[in-house]
Amino acid sequence: MKATEFLKYFREHPRFQELGNLLENGSEHLHLKGIIGSATALALATVFEKTGKQQHLVVIPDKEQAAYFFNDLETLLDDAALDLDKKRVLFYPTTYKRPYEPEKLDKAYELSRTEVLKRFLNDDRKMLVVTYPEALSEKVITKKYLNKNIIKLHKGENVSMDFLTDFLTEFNFEVVDFVAEPGQFAIRGGIVDVFSFSNGQPYRIEFFGDTVESIRTFDPESQLSQQNLSRITLLPNVQDRQLKEERISFMDYIPSHIFWWLEDVDYTHNRIVSEYEKALNTYDENKNALEPEKLFINGGQFIEKLRNFKTIEFGPGIHFTESQTITFQQSPQPAFNKNFELLLKDLRDQTSVGFT
Repeated sequence: MKATEFLKYFREHPRFQELGNLLENGSEHLHLKGIIGSATALALATVFEKTGKQQHLVVIPDKEQAAYFFNDLETLLDDAALDLDKKRVLFYPTTYKRPYEPEKLDKAYELSRTEVLKRFLNDDRKMLVVTYPEALSEKVITKKYLNKNIIKLHKGENVSMDFLTDFLTEFNFEVVDFVAEPGQFAIRGGIVDVFSFSNGQPYRIEFFGDTVESIRTFDPESQLSQQNLSRITLLPNVQDRQLKEERISFMDYIPSHIFWWLEDVDYTHNRIVSEYEKALNTYDENKNALEPEKLFINGGQFIEKLRNFKTIEFGPGIHFTESQTITFQQSPQPAFNKNFELLLKDLRDQTSVGFT
């Protein structure tokens, strides 16, 4: 059975239907009481499929758990094989592992984070974004800055190769022989290969004089073309903390209608407090870096801004005491510890009381 087929068993579940109705009717704060394990991902995937143009943000206590939750949603919604710009499930990670620590950034994380910002810039498509407290604590560049630094190209447009290469050079794209990761570009005759931070695959832009003759994506390993495109956007790395640009809270960047799913509000608050204190302790005014308050939000700002959003809490604790509660009668799977006799006995016991 495919995971996507598994969802059909839950579409008519009365609790899942109740949840979908409350989300569509605009309830401010909900609490899913007694929901266990991956049932939260099932509930979210089910209501996501059934409802209209809703956008959801899921906050999981730590990075590893968030990655597992993200994989659950990708599998349930059959999203893993899609190109980045077509995905409905996105991961929003941190930029750096530690505040102010010089390190080589994870290009895949930069790409994923930038895609989320680009989507919230001017895209109202249905989507799910999974993140964790440390990523939320980082401030982001403004929509104005992002808009100003996007280049849009379309087939047949009159634009010179020199203009394009000047743009790429100005925004610290690296000139290479063959592009392999975001932030690189290569020039061969009338062709520019560029791996933008706005797409999961590099673009091959072919010029005829000062006219864009063709645009296509290609596989950086085989160099084979994959898809012909009529228009694209090119975006530099907007995650660099050395940028002396105004930054705002991610919570101010995203739309107000988004639904927040939180496993533990108070734990998330404490992690953001810890991240801010860590930044204060490691910041050195002699470094060529922005001050902590310009790069991170503090715990108080998180709680204050969260009140402006609709929330769904699904952990054992509850922060918004005025929340409307949906009660699930669930119990965790027993621990079998690789003992197949215990597993078989449990399956027989469940079958005997009517489970399929």
